[in-house]
Amino acid sequence: MKYFAEYKKILDALPCGIVIYDDSPQGKELYFNDAFFKIIGYTREEYLKIKNRPFESYIYEEDRYIYHRNQKTIAKIGKVENSEYRVVCKDKSLRWVQLNISTIKLAKEHAYFASFVDITKN
Repeated sequence: MKYFAEYKKILDALPCGIVIYDDSPQGKELYFNDAFFKIIGYTREEYLKIKNRPFESYIYEEDRYIYHRNQKTIAKIGKVENSEYRVVCKDKSLRWVQLNISTIKLAKEHAYFASFVDITKN
């Protein structure tokens, strides 16, 4: 993609966590911004070492039903708005996040754009 390096700079400047992934059955991740790593407590390098872990494993076990419900919603209408659940951070603490996902078109292929906002009350 011609301007992807510039887009990454914009995405990394955002205060919310961003993940872009393709629409394959495995949901291959295409990009994570800096705020995503701040939320989950891993560095980019650490995350790359455990990257093949299913994304569901980062979601608090009691909230995984929300993840499955979101998958069905995305398949049905192509977006999820204001879904809240807890993620398990590197230090095993829990953070509440609000998730929004929309389908987008990148280089003539469909992808998903997910934003995560830390809504944990301290």
